[in-house]
Amino acid sequence: MFDAVVDPTTGYPSRYQTTNGWASYSLAETFVEQAFVNGETSSTDCVEAFEALADDGRRVVDPCSDGLDPECAIDPENEIDARTLECDPPLGSDLPLDDLAQALVGMHPRDVWVTRLEANLVREALADDLGLAPAESQVPISGPFQAGIAKNMPDRCQLSEARGAVPPSDRDDSDRRGLGPLAPLLFAPALGLLLLLRRLFPASARNRRVRTVKPLPGRVWGVAK
Repeated sequence: MFDAVVDPTTGYPSRYQTTNGWASYSLAETFVEQAFVNGETSSTDCVEAFEALADDGRRVVDPCSDGLDPECAIDPENEIDARTLECDPPLGSDLPLDDLAQALVGMHPRDVWVTRLEANLVREALADDLGLAPAESQVPISGPFQAGIAKNMPDRCQLSEARGAVPPSDRDDSDRRGLGPLAPLLFAPALGLLLLLRRLFPASARNRRVRTVKPLPGRVWGVAK
């Protein structure tokens, strides 16, 4: 969320881009910059405070709005005031950009990951809340996916030189034109057939001298042994 994520396919940090072309290496920074483009905040200075949150294990809490209330005090050793995650309000407004501040309440910034879940539900199921539970097998799974073919790629995108998708015109179609992965499977039977033919024909027949035809005296043709 607050730190760069290295793409295992390219070996470089993933970049996120706003609608006007600004590129960033963290989702939090990209969110603020896009909000600035949209006119939802008048400054991106709050991003500087985000850099220290990538490894911060304290819990984000939402104290009361009255800073003079003694019950609003937080434990700085274990807690983060959610108001420190707010950004300046847009011009003509006194409401700050507090989306991140509200979303991270109760969370630890270094453990926050943004993911997406898609559920294909029947219409009747939309009346109930979607219940989620962790899988029994908790194993790390790589987030990025490697595309096999690149089609209709925008001009601003670039393909990885080392690995990744390739345009259809640059693909090696040898597997489709030739035997491809079937070649090793067909090689063994062909080799066995050759060995069988060697056993069927004796060596004397294979090494027999080729007889030539030459003219004999009296214009009679014969075979020379």
